[in-house]
Amino acid sequence: MAFAFFKKKDKKQKEQPKKQKVSAKDGSVTGGEKPKVEAEKKDVVPEVVEQTKEQKTVVMEGNLQIVRPHITEKATDLAAKNQYVFVVQTTANKKDIATSVEKMYGVNVKGVRIVNVHAKKIRLGKTKGVKKGYKKAMVQIREDQKIEILPT
Repeated sequence: MAFAFFKKKDKKQKEQPKKQKVSAKDGSVTGGEKPKVEAEKKDVVPEVVEQTKEQKTVVMEGNLQIVRPHITEKATDLAAKNQYVFVVQTTANKKDIATSVEKMYGVNVKGVRIVNVHAKKIRLGKTKGVKKGYKKAMVQIREDQKIEILPT
């Protein structure tokens, strides 16, 4: 008796496309055949991915160890003494940091000091978490040179 519930579809029912539903909030189309616009997007996506891969390889060339400049009140005071503070990769050493600063900013590095900032426990209500640790480098350059980190 269970076989009685299965019905064969007519050829007319197979040929008719499914009805499309349009959502009222954002006007997107769901169900039925996909519009041609989405099909065109699929062709564009691999090209964008390839471009981002090329950009990432360009950034990583030359073994650059600097993540970003560390801009705080204390770091801006150190800039008056020709010392600049950067957040660097955790695997970086003093020689790598010195060469990457020289390549990026075109200055001569006199010395590098490194500090490992440990991870800190944080809490918001009942939720507990951890603030990530990072490695910070203080780079001293020659007196006659400057680095423009903040655009004025």
